[in-house]
Amino acid sequence: METSLKEELKFPVIDGQIVVCKPSYRNTTIPTIKGYLWEIHFQFAGPDNRYKDASTIISHNEVPQFISDLQMAYNKMVVLEKQNFSGELTKAVRSYPEPNLEIKCSGGSVRLLVWISNGNWRFSRSLSSENVQSIIEKLEVIHEKGIQMIDTMVMLEE
Repeated sequence: METSLKEELKFPVIDGQIVVCKPSYRNTTIPTIKGYLWEIHFQFAGPDNRYKDASTIISHNEVPQFISDLQMAYNKMVVLEKQNFSGELTKAVRSYPEPNLEIKCSGGSVRLLVWISNGNWRFSRSLSSENVQSIIEKLEVIHEKGIQMIDTMVMLEE
């Protein structure tokens, strides 16, 4: 059985965990830290029990790019909010890898849609600019949390 250490990230609107584990077959090309890696796991439930949950993983070496994509989306959202943009707009900010990010303006509201797939269906969560800013702030210190969790795993091996 694989040993892992997990902690809820308590992001607004979206469910996320930081997970520390040994590399598995799917992530052997990702550089490890003391023999471990840390990842962020996102999971979105479908609209009801007929749908399998959608999930995606961001490895520790992809987190800086994800933060950068969120920051770019946040900056655009703030500009659109200041302009009181009342038209309709959909703008992809991040198409690959998941989670996909899309700015959506409708009826004076500016939201960031975060999309992930379960293989058959795509599910989204809608974030305000305040939600996005909060997630960015939590992610900016996540590396230190990952290292602390790795140190805990190393200590448990001794």
